[in-house]
Amino acid sequence: MLFYVSWYISAKDRVMVANLFGNMTAEDDAKDAGENIKIIGRWSQLDGASGHCIAECSDASELYKWALNWSPICDLKITPVVDDTTARACVQTKPYFQAKESQS
Repeated sequence: MLFYVSWYISAKDRVMVANLFGNMTAEDDAKDAGENIKIIGRWSQLDGASGHCIAECSDASELYKWALNWSPICDLKITPVVDDTTARACVQTKPYFQAKESQS
């Protein structure tokens, strides 16, 4: 499953979190997320206050464990999402879906 993760860091914690994150290595990142979570991508906003991530895992409890590492210092929001291929396939199963006729 794919999950959209967003976070916000309060102004009072921003420098501390920046130093914590800035000192992490790739190995630290992998250990922090755990072996059952694949980070698809992570982006930080330029103000340093917030960011976004897409993570993949098959067990939401693994994602919860990862979130607990950061929840004392960040406000987190986690939402399950699907990619376009999955969304399109789901839409096509609905009785209201009208397939475009092929133009041969």
